[in-house]
Amino acid sequence: MRDLLAVELRRQGYDVVEASDGVELLSTIQSAGSAPDCAPFDVIVSDINMPGLTGLDVLSALPSARWQPPVILITGYCNQATHTEALKRGAFATLEKPLSLTDLRAVLRRLPGPIRRCPS
Repeated sequence: MRDLLAVELRRQGYDVVEASDGVELLSTIQSAGSAPDCAPFDVIVSDINMPGLTGLDVLSALPSARWQPPVILITGYCNQATHTEALKRGAFATLEKPLSLTDLRAVLRRLPGPIRRCPS
């Protein structure tokens, strides 16, 4: 799934940084956001169910970051409680598996304005 999403997002013009689990994702976010006034990622697309830390855990840790990009969470557990909890913790959107790339594209088009990027 991660490979498919990475290919699709790259095809849409996004630079993609991949993480294999929740711990790596949070570490990547924290190290990339350590520079002041820097938003190294425009959006985070993550599964909710990951080894180490869940997508909900990562989402809860974001308020301590200097920047907070929109987060899109994907879940295979189609229950309203999961969607409600994700939105309560600040997710921009939740999508269900099997993931429709059309739905993902629609959510990406609704993202708020561009986030200030780090200088190259």
